Amino acid sequence: MKKVTKDNNLQLNFDSIFRGKKIPILTLDEKWLSIFSENNKNARIRALQADLNALLVKQGKIAGDIRGYKKIKAQFMQDIVENMEVDQSFFGKLKAKKLEKSQKKILEIKERLEKAEEEEKELPNEIKRVNEQLLKESIQICYGRIDENSRKINSLDEEISEMRIRLKQMILEKQDMEEENTLMYTYMHDTLGHQAMEVLDKQEFRYADTKSEMI
Repeated sequence: MKKVTKDNNLQLNFDSIFRGKKIPILTLDEKWLSIFSENNKNARIRALQADLNALLVKQGKIAGDIRGYKKIKAQFMQDIVENMEVDQSFFGKLKAKKLEKSQKKILEIKERLEKAEEEEKELPNEIKRVNEQLLKESIQICYGRIDENSRKINSLDEEISEMRIRLKQMILEKQDMEEENTLMYTYMHDTLGHQAMEVLDKQEFRYADTKSEMI
């Protein structure tokens, strides 16, 4: 398996690889989070993750601000409609002041709204850029881990093969000793007979028990 690094001849053109791909937001993707737990992140991953999360928070805040500006603008527009009829009376002059105040506020809100909407338009591209940077770093780390795991797997395969050979040898050794025990006992049984073997078996067991107590 080829390893992707920053300074080898296999450096990939990620822009062409990502083109046309719908890449999920990595910090919200369960699969990415399962691979890059807190213990599996380098400084670069942590920094990009923080940048991406900050942009997502900013996007949410701006969306909330825009909704708020539109709501406030609608309220001031309603005030303007209600105070359109002005004259020289006390109430007419009061309406004129409210009308002027509402018009100024609408201009202020409009300016803030336009600025927020402009930021909102730019954010998706910035989020996409940072998300792709995070994916590039993630891919390189994944290939590094795959390479390291592959080497360890090969080493474990060798150990398993050696253990299988050793296990087979142990099984054969065990079978040889069991056959030898059977042969020796059968010989003694055939030579001495059943009753004699019962006596010897009991004495041997007592000897074995006494020996184990001494130990």
